[in-house]
Amino acid sequence: MRLIDDLDGSDADTTVNFSLDGVAYEIDLTDGNARQLRESLKKYIGGARKTGKTGRTRQPQITNGGPAPKDVRDWAAANSIAVNSRGRLSSDVVEKYLAAH
Repeated sequence: MRLIDDLDGSDADTTVNFSLDGVAYEIDLTDGNARQLRESLKKYIGGARKTGKTGRTRQPQITNGGPAPKDVRDWAAANSIAVNSRGRLSSDVVEKYLAAH
């Protein structure tokens, strides 16, 4: 299984989470498209105030410091572990991947 860029259909590198007007979004993107998204929001973020956490308990996310979602999905498929081809990976699957590596 692989992570697919939601904009152009190519292999994605990361899932980007953001919110606007109280609605949380996530989108799978290549590093280039993620960079473009962040760059386009930069001036608005620079003028905004942080409001802190939403208070909602969120599932742990893979960040730039963690394993690549594609690597986790490939490993899961090779080990007969069912995962979605898109979206957030479960913390259980990520933990199993990390334990195996």
